[in-house]
Amino acid sequence: GKSVEDVLEKMVTDAKAQAGQPPPPSAEQQKAQADAKAREAEQAQKVADAKLKSDAAAQDMEFKREQHDMTMTEKRLDLQSKRQAARIDQNQ
Repeated sequence: GKSVEDVLEKMVTDAKAQAGQPPPPSAEQQKAQADAKAREAEQAQKVADAKLKSDAAAQDMEFKREQHDMTMTEKRLDLQSKRQAARIDQNQ
């Protein structure tokens, strides 16, 4: 059979091996970790969606501002040409 020293040696080796590794998680812990990961992924998706929406809104605002600027420029040019036409009419 085994000597007492062999048994003690194996116990010490096993204890050291176990100390280096955390015990495997229980089924509840595994489920909790999976749920937490799923929640994190869902939250990350919501954040990404919100960012996309805010980027789209910012682009939309920029587009509307540019449209407005173009409209104002057209109105200004239109007004200038009407003034010039009025001046020409007055001078004749």
